[in-house]
Amino acid sequence: MIDLDRLLKKPEFPRSAKCWSFHTLSWWRELWSRTACVTDVYADTQLDGWRHWRDFELAVAAAGKSPFPSDAEAIEQDAGRYLGFVRAVARRAGTPPENLYDPSVGLRAGVDA
Repeated sequence: MIDLDRLLKKPEFPRSAKCWSFHTLSWWRELWSRTACVTDVYADTQLDGWRHWRDFELAVAAAGKSPFPSDAEAIEQDAGRYLGFVRAVARRAGTPPENLYDPSVGLRAGVDA
C-alpha cells in the first residue's frame, strides 16, 4: 500500500495508467470503514516506510531476483513525499479476540497442517 496522503495533493496519473495500488491514507481508511466485517479502524503511515521499500528494492536488485527494473532510484528521489506504506489495523466485528500464540490457530487456518 502506498501513501500519498502525507502531501498536500495527490499526483495526477494519465487515465490510461494502471496505477491501481496508488491510494491515499484516507482512501484506505474509508475502504476499511465501509465494511461491517471490522470495527475500530485505524490507519496511519509507517515511519520511514519509503526507506524500507527502497532498501527492499536494492536488496532484490543486488540478488538479481526481480523480473522488473528497480524502483529504488525513484523512491530515493521521492524521499517519502508521495511514496510510502500505510498501516491499517481493525478489530474483527462480532468475533472474540484470538490468542495468536495458541498453536491450534495455525492448524485451524490450515498453515500448519
